[in-house]
Amino acid sequence: MEEKMIYVEAPNEEENLPINARSIFLAGGITNCPDWQDFVRASLISTPLVVYNPRRKDFPIDDPSATEQQIRWEHQKLMKAHAVLFWFSRGSQNPIVLFEYGKELGR
Repeated sequence: MEEKMIYVEAPNEEENLPINARSIFLAGGITNCPDWQDFVRASLISTPLVVYNPRRKDFPIDDPSATEQQIRWEHQKLMKAHAVLFWFSRGSQNPIVLFEYGKELGR
């Protein structure tokens, strides 16, 4: 049986993961940045990885609970992921990415 990538976009949860599934979290700019996550997703399509993507196609900006839900989701997936891929945007400071990077260096 051929294994294939399992793609999990925030705020969704993964279901029925293989026991030994390896995962990667896509950490990097979202606001005012190109959709680099889509490029990475397409590049990993034939791998047996679980790919956690925090970039939502439609973020409900008017929902006051959406930001808290997003932060929780990202924290849980960062802690669960076996690897974290970082992308730093040229021309943008990406303070959240720098925070995530520092946290991962300490892990």
